[in-house]
Amino acid sequence: MKLCAFFLLVAILFIETIASAQQKTAFGDDVGTLDGIIKAYYEVVSVKLGEKINFQRDSLLHSPTALIGLPSGNKDGKFKMN
Repeated sequence: MKLCAFFLLVAILFIETIASAQQKTAFGDDVGTLDGIIKAYYEVVSVKLGEKINFQRDSLLHSPTALIGLPSGNKDGKFKMN
């Protein structure tokens, strides 16, 4: 029984690994791997002069609750995200 449970656990973990490695966004970005996320994010923020950042594509590359921006501080030492 323990051996069966062990193999079932291994199979579930294996299937989960394969499924997570195949996650794609609406823009075709591979977000199932760290390399894929970094590549997609670099493509989002590396725009040519005159082009605009695709904020819709950017929003798909991180958690909806993530704070993405430029932090700045005031004279009181308080920080905020711009």
